[in-house]
Amino acid sequence: MLKELTPPVSPGDSTSRGSTPDKDEKSLSEMTISKLEEELLILLLGEERYGLEIIQAFEDVSGGKRKLSVGSLYPTLSRMEEKGLIKSRMEDRPSDDKGGARRKYFRITRLGSRVLSKTEEFRDSLSHWKPAAGC
Repeated sequence: MLKELTPPVSPGDSTSRGSTPDKDEKSLSEMTISKLEEELLILLLGEERYGLEIIQAFEDVSGGKRKLSVGSLYPTLSRMEEKGLIKSRMEDRPSDDKGGARRKYFRITRLGSRVLSKTEEFRDSLSHWKPAAGC
């Protein structure tokens, strides 16, 4: 099971807006994420990454069997940011780096970490489920 990691809270994190713990817990228990969103959150645990790096990670970890396209990655990351699961920032690449294009970096938020932990707990519960007697 994944341990809940608590990333640093920045002023824009959804859990630092002064909402009450009860409200946060209710919205947390109602939030669902897709398998891709779960995988992206796992990839962002403890490390900030940019889009092409995320795509490369999927390919490397799967031995080339899973390919993540730009066309599915960025809309998913955008939805995750709207939900408060991740945050992004733009950064200019050093001038000595080829291309010199800006990169958009993504990191998991405290809410994203908590949702990931709850999702992992749910999956663990599913694996241990047994039907009630008489069903």
